[in-house]
Amino acid sequence: MHTLIWFFAAFISAAVAYLIQRMFVPSLINYAKTKNLLDYPSDRRIHKEPIPRIGGISVVGGFYLGLLFQYFFLINFNQPTLNVNLIISYMIGSLFVFLVGLYDDLKPLKAIVKLLSQLSIGICMYLLDVRVGTILGHSLSWQLDLIITIVWFICILNAFNLIDGFDGVATGLGCIAGLGIGASLIFRGLFIEAIFISPLIGAGIGFLYFNRNPAKIFLGDSGSMFIGFTLAWLALATMSKGPAISAIWVPFLAMGIPLFDLFLAVWRRLIRRIYNRLVSSGEKVGLMAPDLDHIHHKLSRTGLSARNVAGLLYLLNCFFVLIGIAGLLFRQFAFGISVGLFALLTILIIRYVAIKEIQQSGLVLKISLGKVSLSYRSLLNIFIKDVFGLSVIFLLSIWITLNEYYPLRSILKVWLYDMPLWVYTPAMGLLIIEIISAIGKHNDRQPVKLNNKFVLGLLLLIFFIAMLVTNFFVTGLKQATIYIVLIFSYLIFIRVKR
Repeated sequence: MHTLIWFFAAFISAAVAYLIQRMFVPSLINYAKTKNLLDYPSDRRIHKEPIPRIGGISVVGGFYLGLLFQYFFLINFNQPTLNVNLIISYMIGSLFVFLVGLYDDLKPLKAIVKLLSQLSIGICMYLLDVRVGTILGHSLSWQLDLIITIVWFICILNAFNLIDGFDGVATGLGCIAGLGIGASLIFRGLFIEAIFISPLIGAGIGFLYFNRNPAKIFLGDSGSMFIGFTLAWLALATMSKGPAISAIWVPFLAMGIPLFDLFLAVWRRLIRRIYNRLVSSGEKVGLMAPDLDHIHHKLSRTGLSARNVAGLLYLLNCFFVLIGIAGLLFRQFAFGISVGLFALLTILIIRYVAIKEIQQSGLVLKISLGKVSLSYRSLLNIFIKDVFGLSVIFLLSIWITLNEYYPLRSILKVWLYDMPLWVYTPAMGLLIIEIISAIGKHNDRQPVKLNNKFVLGLLLLIFFIAMLVTNFFVTGLKQATIYIVLIFSYLIFIRVKR
C-alpha cells in the first residue's frame, strides 16, 4: 500500500511539473520577446535568430509546484516526508542558485562572481549538514569534508552550465541523471528521497518539448544551474544512507557526460594556456573562458545534426547510468564491474572525442622537453638533500610532541611508518617544482631558485591536503603545527637559498 501511494505521489508531482511547462512556457516565450530577454546569435551559438533565455523560470516554478503537490499528497495519506532540515537546506540553496542564475541571464555576471557564488553555496550546504561525511566507511575530518563538499557543488553546477550550449542537451541529460539517481535510491530503499526528484524529471520532459532543436527557448543559467544543484544536493543529502557504490558511484556516473565535458574543458584550457606561454603568443586563455570545443560542438563538426548530437549524448549517459545500476545488481562484484565498464567507456570517449586535447598536450610536452635540458644528477642530488632535511624535521616534530609519553624506540617506529607520506610526498613535490620551473624559465643545467611565496604556497597546500587525508587536525594538531613551522623554516632559510 505504501509503495502504491509513493508511486502516485511521484506520478502526480511529475505530471503537475510537466503540465506547468506545456501551459506556461508559450506565455514565457512571448513575454521574453516583448522585454528583449533574448540570446542573440553569435559564433558560439547554433541558432540563427534571437531565442528567449529565461526558461529556468518555468522549470523552477514547475518543480516547486510539483513538489508542493507531492508534499500535500503524502501528508493527506499520513505518509512520511523528507526531514524538515533537509527541505530547508534545499530551499535556501536552490533559491539562491536560481536567483544568481536569473540575474546572470538578465545581466551577465563576471566569471569570478559566479564562482564565488558557487563557493558560498558549497559552504552554506556544509553548514546546513548537507555534506559528504564519510567515504568508504571512513569519517572525514571537517576540513576535508568541507573541501570535498565545495568542490562537488562547484563541479556539478559548472558541468550542467557548460553542457547547456546545444539545444536540449542539458535538459535531457538532467532528466536522465535524475532517473539514474532516483533508481539508485529505490534500490537502497529510500523511496521518499527517490520520489523527490520526480518533479524535476516531469519539468524537464515538459520543457524539452520547447527546448529541443530547433529550440524556442533556452534554460539559461537559472535553469541549468538549478538542475545541477538539485542533483548535487540530492546525492549528498542521501550520502550517509547507503553503501559507497550507490551513494557515491551511481550519482557520479548518472552525471557522467556533463562531468566528462567539464573535465575536458579544464584540461583543454589549461593546456592552451601553457602552450601560449611556451610559444609567447601573448594570447590569454582563462580556465573559465568560453570556447567551441565542448563535446557537443565536436560531435556537431562530425556532420551530425543537432538532434542526433543530443540523442547520442543521451544514449552515452544512459550507458553510464546502466553501469552504475549494474554495480547495484551484482553487489559482490559491484565496484570491479562498475569501474571496469566505466574505464572502458571513458577510454573509448577520450579516443574519439578528446583528440584535440591529447594532441595539444603532446605538443606542449614536446616543446617543453625540447627547450630544456635537465641535469638528472643535480635533480637526484636535490631530491636526496630534501629527503634528508625533511626526515630530520619530521623526526624532530614527532620527538617534540611525543617524548613525554613514549620512549625513543616507539617514536622511531612512528617516524618510519609515517615517513612515506610526510617526507617522500613533499620531496617529490619539490622535485616536480624544480622540473616545471626549469622548463618554464629555460634554465639549461642551471640551479633553479624558486620564489619564496611560490614554494611556501605550494608546500602549504601539499601539507594541508596530507593532514586532511590522515585526519591529522583531529589526532595530531600539535605535531602538525610543529612540523609546519619547522618545514617552513627549512624552506625559507635553507631550501630557497640553496
